[in-house]
Amino acid sequence: MIRRPPRSTLSSSSAASDVYKRQVSTQSTGENPLIRMPKADPEPKSAAGGGINWKRQGIILAISIGIAFYMVGRTPNTGPGKNGAPVETTEALRKEVQKTINMRMYEVVEGQNQRGDPKFLVVKNTENPPIVAAEFIYSPIRRGYTGNYFDDELSHLKARLQEARIVL
Repeated sequence: MIRRPPRSTLSSSSAASDVYKRQVSTQSTGENPLIRMPKADPEPKSAAGGGINWKRQGIILAISIGIAFYMVGRTPNTGPGKNGAPVETTEALRKEVQKTINMRMYEVVEGQNQRGDPKFLVVKNTENPPIVAAEFIYSPIRRGYTGNYFDDELSHLKARLQEARIVL
């Protein structure tokens, strides 16, 4: 905001007139007398020798490669890998289920849940449509299978698997 000298002081020697004259002179140069900024260099400084800064480019490349490896490592696991159940544990569960239940009535199916954890299903074939009688999901945190039983006829299977310490 420009301050004007008061109308009562038309004398060019008054203090208000001096302030007005200073404001007019700084506006013409574009400077603010209260804020002194250093002058910018007309040309930006380049790397030594005037070429490409290869050290900086190498660091950028290394960081980019690191980010790429990190992102590839985070892809969802769709097959056996970090969430996979140990083969021995799965085989022990399968053998115990096949020994304990009537395999003419039930079928064993393996798969994965939505998080990629291994899943082991016992399906009752005598029903129309077939129903899931039990499911066993491997928990990598607990390092073992947990069982959910949906058929009352499998209570002996539950007791047998817990006794053998195959299912948590």
